Amino acid sequence: MVDGNNAPYEEYIKAQNHSTELSISAIEELIPVAAEVGVIIGVENVWNNLWVKPELAAAFVRYFDNPWVKTYLDLGNHVKYAPTEEWLTACGSTIVKLHVKDFKVDKSSPSGGSWPPLCEGDINWPSVRRTIEQVNYNGWMSIESDALSDEEHSKRLNAIIAGKLK
Repeated sequence: MVDGNNAPYEEYIKAQNHSTELSISAIEELIPVAAEVGVIIGVENVWNNLWVKPELAAAFVRYFDNPWVKTYLDLGNHVKYAPTEEWLTACGSTIVKLHVKDFKVDKSSPSGGSWPPLCEGDINWPSVRRTIEQVNYNGWMSIESDALSDEEHSKRLNAIIAGKLK
């Protein structure tokens, strides 16, 4: 986990390894079903302290080396660990869908921050937009937020897509 003594992280490492093993087993069982019905298994970087670094999440998905297992990348879920651009770059061609929300980092908060309305947090949307293009993602995006009207969400997402945010 870190250079030097990892003893303080022993329980976390054990839980991480156990969760990874269970996840691999479950996904391996689902792959034949996904292939049969033509549905991609999108592994999301959810808010559960599993694979909190972009390289870990990307390596997990790439482990399967299977066209039916891809990344469902939530752009706001792990901003407290690494910038969204790093997540996009690491996951790259494995991304099947983007989940759009913002995050405001607050290191004094036990959760590391909060989810403000879209475009009001710490995500650098112009940079994220450029990175989306650099990784050649041109697929679906869905917004996870209830803080704004559908019209305002649409307006803000359209601004992100068009690269018109400051």
